[in-house]
Parts: sequence; structure tokens; C-alpha cells
Amino acid sequence: MPTPAKNEPALDILLADADGGVAFDEKLGNLNALRNAHPDQSPRIDHFLLTHLSKAREGLGEAGEKLDELAGMIEKLTAFPWHIATYAGPVATPGGTRARGLHGTTQRGGGSDDQGSIDQ
Repeated sequence: MPTPAKNEPALDILLADADGGVAFDEKLGNLNALRNAHPDQSPRIDHFLLTHLSKAREGLGEAGEKLDELAGMIEKLTAFPWHIATYAGPVATPGGTRARGLHGTTQRGGGSDDQGSIDQ
């Protein structure tokens, strides 16, 4: 996992969140004050903000990928359980040909899912 770059103390105020007491309008005021006080530093400020923005977007992309992985795990964990059975042959049902299996001493009919026959 990449480590965040060390920020310059004068620019850290631009990244403070609203929970820390710095409102958005106050951040804009701080940004304008920095730009007015040091007009020659505008490219450095722009570089800082764009770098932070790109890292934030990269982090959101990684978080989205992890959410997709978690969704797949949840789907697997909540899916209908599979049981070990011995295939005993096909059986005709109104929904098409299904598999007949022996699970312990019980015969059961079914397929790989509830949407189709084993012929598909």
C-alpha cells in the first residue's frame, strides 16, 4: 500500500476535514490567502492539490475493487449450500431433465442451479 507523501505545514490546512473544525469556505479563504501572499508559489500549490486529488481518486478506485471482492465473498457465503452427493442419473421433471443424486440414504433431484435442466 502506498504511503502518503509528507505535506508541507502551510498546505496541510487545505486538507483538514470539516470534522476538524475547518469549513469549506474557510479552506477557500486559506487557499486564496496563500495564493495572494505567494503568487509565485501558485504552481506548487496546484501541484500539491492535483497530486492529492489523484491519490484520493486512486484510493477510491482501490476501495471500489475491494468492495467488489467483498460482494463476491458475500455472494459465495450466502449462496445455497452444496452437498456431497453421488450422481444417480437423470430424472424427467416439468422443468426439464434434472439430476438425481444420492445424499446419504436420501435421493434428491436437482441441478447446478434452480433455473434450468442439466441438458442446457
